[in-house]
Amino acid sequence: MKTSSLCIKLFIAIAIISTSTLYSIDYDDANRITYIKGYYNQQVTLTLNIIKENEILKLKNSELHLNITLPINDAYQTVSYNSIQKIYYDIEENPYTYVYEENPVFPFTYQLGPISFNVRARKITSLNGNQTYTREELYKYLIKDEKINYDESLKKVAEQIVENATNDFEAIALIADFVNKHINYDLNLVGQKRDAKWVYLNKRGVCVEYSHLFAALARSLGYPTRLVAGYAYSPLEKKSVGHLWNEVYINKTWIPVDATWLQVGYLDALHFITSRYASEEPTDRVLLNYLETDGTKDLQIKWSYSEPTMLEETYAYADKSQKFEIELAPEKYISYETYYAVIARIDGKF
Repeated sequence: MKTSSLCIKLFIAIAIISTSTLYSIDYDDANRITYIKGYYNQQVTLTLNIIKENEILKLKNSELHLNITLPINDAYQTVSYNSIQKIYYDIEENPYTYVYEENPVFPFTYQLGPISFNVRARKITSLNGNQTYTREELYKYLIKDEKINYDESLKKVAEQIVENATNDFEAIALIADFVNKHINYDLNLVGQKRDAKWVYLNKRGVCVEYSHLFAALARSLGYPTRLVAGYAYSPLEKKSVGHLWNEVYINKTWIPVDATWLQVGYLDALHFITSRYASEEPTDRVLLNYLETDGTKDLQIKWSYSEPTMLEETYAYADKSQKFEIELAPEKYISYETYYAVIARIDGKF
């Protein structure tokens, strides 16, 4: 009997579904939320069917390696990891927990949580930061790649967008405004992850495409730009959904930019971060090693999993006419208004 060794890597994007009254908040109200307090539980259930000639094969000498991404801790988002035994960090310093099971029995269930969290709206009030990086550390946020691709023609588009900008913050706001207006939101592209040049030409996409195009335009002008993955409130689906947006490095400060919902320098507290990265998410979610004993080549693998739940207990609103100032340099300011907390309104241009 011939024995072959198989190694299968499968990516599972663990989604968070809001189950609270936030479902009924309308778009304007959602953008005004400045504080969220709550918790969530993650019960991950994996089922595995290996089918050959309509028969179920059993695994032998199998090992399950499961990485579960954890929400990050930073100045605006506080997460309690008390219920988690071990925390690891990937190459982008994103936290995750690791689960190992020898000869797992399917369906396999793992309970994570409850994990409590507090999130405050991200308001940038100064562009004189203290986050210092070397040129080598920033290089990965400037280069072209398969998805964030740009050429001279796309760079010229970016230069035209920002030609009247008087400073770097205004430049990235103008790029975000352009991307938001240029792309038609199309749910048919969910999961397709189109590259920036395709998005510019076809003018369609969801948050991934908005973020790819914004990053390409910003990087083409020399602004270090990264992708931020997590969850945000969708005014279309009336709930928290998986979401992607950007951060841009200016004057030692990472500026949040959500070109999909048009927020620059401000993100409402419904933006919940799980990872930051230069290109594709770096961490495998599931790795199953096993030996099958009959030499079968054509195996049909089917996975399913239960999605975690997220419950917001407390939330607070900002005043609709709340105004902020961004400090560009000592004694030099740009005033802008976050009416409905959507985008920085610079010198009345937006």
